[in-house]
Amino acid sequence: MMYHRQRSDTNQAEIVKELRAIGATVLVVSAREKWDLQVGFMGKNYMLEVKQPGSPLRPKQKEFHAQWRGQIDRVENLEDCLKIMED
Repeated sequence: MMYHRQRSDTNQAEIVKELRAIGATVLVVSAREKWDLQVGFMGKNYMLEVKQPGSPLRPKQKEFHAQWRGQIDRVENLEDCLKIMED
């Protein structure tokens, strides 16, 4: 089976840089058709799917997010991340 690297949304690099600047650890997962970032912050872990503003989840992402029994969120910018991580 051949693996093709998924393209990351153009805002992903900036979000990663900003998260790291506030002290988060960030693993760029880009799990095929599932999520992009695994983030550790203040003792908690977060699964984040980075999308361009207004861009919807792809069908396989919608399916994965609907079936996942834990936390997973779609984000467009640092502010979205902070809202999720402050809860």
